[in-house]
Amino acid sequence: DGKLTQQLYETLRTLNVSGYEVVALTHTTTGRLSKKDQCTLKVSDYAAEISDASDEAVVSQIPARVGSSSPDTEKKEKQRHIKKPPRMKILSRLTLIAQQADDVASLAIQGIGSSYDIVAVQPESAAAFEAACEHGVADLISIDCSQRLPYHVSRKPIEAAIARGLRFEICYAPALRDPFARRYLV
Repeated sequence: DGKLTQQLYETLRTLNVSGYEVVALTHTTTGRLSKKDQCTLKVSDYAAEISDASDEAVVSQIPARVGSSSPDTEKKEKQRHIKKPPRMKILSRLTLIAQQADDVASLAIQGIGSSYDIVAVQPESAAAFEAACEHGVADLISIDCSQRLPYHVSRKPIEAAIARGLRFEICYAPALRDPFARRYLV
């Protein structure tokens, strides 16, 4: 619906105060894209609001000096000794789990990918992998290492993807959490 939930808003504030400079909010979908997959969240509108709220949160957490004369003096004293967190950049990301080559082609046909800052394709078949590498309609090709790949990765499509400026993303966090899935990582 284009709005942040309160929990997500608080998480983004915490990340900003912790020093994160860039965060991507991901929408994951499977199969062909449709109009409902269009990015409706205007993330740039929230970056300033979150940064301002984070500034206030950091200032309010600093203890006042003992013997300060007034609340205004205390606040000025706090602000003088604090380094404000940088304005965090929030990006939108689409991850398309592609089961067929046509799923990858739907990125170009629908034009939905252009509404996101980052577009990733996670191929689940050899045809989808080759289409993602050869068409270059995404920014990233995401490889899920928590399960055995149902296809063989060959050198030719990888070289074609690199020549087009695509990057590969290895998703290994789920494999680290699950000892059974860890064997597919190696």
